[in-house]
Amino acid sequence: MQDKVRLKPTTDVAYSGYNQGGLTETGAQSLNLGVNAHSADSLVCGIGFSLDPPLQLGRQTRLIPRLSVANAYDFYAGTNEPHQVTASFAEVPALGPIDVLGQNLGANDLNVALNVELETSDQYSLYAGVGGSFRSNVNELSYGGGVRWRFGGVPRAPSAPTIRGLW
Repeated sequence: MQDKVRLKPTTDVAYSGYNQGGLTETGAQSLNLGVNAHSADSLVCGIGFSLDPPLQLGRQTRLIPRLSVANAYDFYAGTNEPHQVTASFAEVPALGPIDVLGQNLGANDLNVALNVELETSDQYSLYAGVGGSFRSNVNELSYGGGVRWRFGGVPRAPSAPTIRGLW
C-alpha cells in the first residue's frame, strides 16, 4: 500500500454512431408500425483530474477519499441533426406519421464524484461513492458501493537465473 497523495489527470475521447434501419412490424394488423431509418452521431472530448489523499489508519488499513472532476464537450450536440424517430401505422397511412423526439443532452457536461475507499489489506477494500453529471439540458445523480477484491497481486520481478550443473 502506498501513502502518497496522487493527482491524476484524465483525458477522454469518444465517438459513437447510431444507425437504425427502417422496419415494419407484423402481426397486429392495423396497429403495425412502420419505423423510418435514422442515424445520429456524437463526438465527446473531455479533460479532468482525480485527487487521492490516503489516510493511514493502521498497519494495513487506510482510508482513501477520492475527488474526481472532469468536463466534457460533445462537438455534435449543437448540430441541427434531429434526434427523432418517425413512424406511422403501416396499414393505415392516412393517419400520418408520428414523430418521437429524443432528448439532446447538450454540448457541455461537468462530472463531479466523491468516493471513499477503506482498504483493509492489499487485496480487500470497501468503497462507496456519489457522483453527478451536470449537462446543458439535464442533470444526473448516481451512487454506489461495494467490496473490491484484487486477486493476483502485483507481479513480482523475475529472480536471477540460476546455473545448474551436473558435478
